[in-house]
Amino acid sequence: MRVNFGYLLFCVVIQYGFCIEKHSDGEKCLLPNGEDGYCKNAFKCEHVGDEQIHETNWVFCESKDDTPVICCADELTDDDFILDCDEAKELLTKETFDKCKETPSSKILVDCDDSTELQSEETMNNCKETPSSDFSLNRIFHTDDDCKALHDEYNRVANINAHESVAYGTEVEWGEFPFMVSLIQPPDNHHHCGGVIITKRHVLTAAHCMNKRNDTSVVRYGIIQFDDVHTDVKVSRITFHPEYRNTGGGNDIAILLLADDIKIGQQAFPACLHHGNQDLRINSTAEVIGFGITEDSQPSKTLLKASINIKNPEACDISFYQKRNFDSLKEHQICAGDLNVKSDTCQGDSGGPLTQTLDGNELKTVIGLTSFGQSGCDSNIIPSIYTRVSHFIEWIERVVENDFTPK
Repeated sequence: MRVNFGYLLFCVVIQYGFCIEKHSDGEKCLLPNGEDGYCKNAFKCEHVGDEQIHETNWVFCESKDDTPVICCADELTDDDFILDCDEAKELLTKETFDKCKETPSSKILVDCDDSTELQSEETMNNCKETPSSDFSLNRIFHTDDDCKALHDEYNRVANINAHESVAYGTEVEWGEFPFMVSLIQPPDNHHHCGGVIITKRHVLTAAHCMNKRNDTSVVRYGIIQFDDVHTDVKVSRITFHPEYRNTGGGNDIAILLLADDIKIGQQAFPACLHHGNQDLRINSTAEVIGFGITEDSQPSKTLLKASINIKNPEACDISFYQKRNFDSLKEHQICAGDLNVKSDTCQGDSGGPLTQTLDGNELKTVIGLTSFGQSGCDSNIIPSIYTRVSHFIEWIERVVENDFTPK
């Protein structure tokens, strides 16, 4: 039998012909045919009959309460979750948590509907909301299939409840924009820009937000109210688009690599990025969000959202040529706003997302990042300009893939 040392700590072949792996529930293991399996309670392994449990041709991971745990080819069921020990600590009994931490991967397989390993029945729903380690967030999501899978995973993780607040005259649902973050700068920790979670370790924002800043910037996520219970994580590295220049507003996009993984959950989850296969229809509705300056020129403590329309490029060409000596809208930019309604992006919303709910995808899709607009807020003089995300997908993928590639 070929032994995959990437998965096995040790494997001893003894006279009875079976292999013993030092693994626990939920960890990957190697089947006799060389394919991947999961260590699983033998009585829950669907392709093993009760009379076959104690046969000697299985790969045994461990014995748990006198019940064999074998390397099983079954896929995990909807009620089986591989949980990270630390993320699930508040759900597990102390004994189970201690055993979990002793596993090489610090993960455990739990049946959330039928488990003696959980602290109480009340924790079962929370168990199901814990992110599955099988759903990789080490990449970006932008194709139709990607976004559907992302939507399904978010629904599983979030199980959104009716928890709403009212801001800017519209309702902002808890979990409506789980990819939105605030960029803050110590020591005052004031919001200066928005950003978008794109992987468990990366945030997308406008390059001009980071022009005069260094790696002391901090990303705050998981909030609707700025002073909500939150998590701050330091920025480890800033990658500017190679063609960005701090004058002119072109290629206004940057990727922030975070010092630690984002704790994925209902209010912190990667965005689906627009891939460009669906054209943005002129006069179609989009939404902008942020903690920007409000109509009374005060910083907002509440995450605001506003509906605007996608405009013809000429609307920005004319307006910005008159106001800012602007040349013309580039193919990597979007013109959006509403000249008749006082609701547009404000100072402080730079780097935040422009979103649409596109055909065939229930999840809000990020189509742009706020680049620049009028000075002040709630002005109906000119629309705003957004960086078109679909234009930069290949560059974003290269940066992210490089960061997740072992060095």
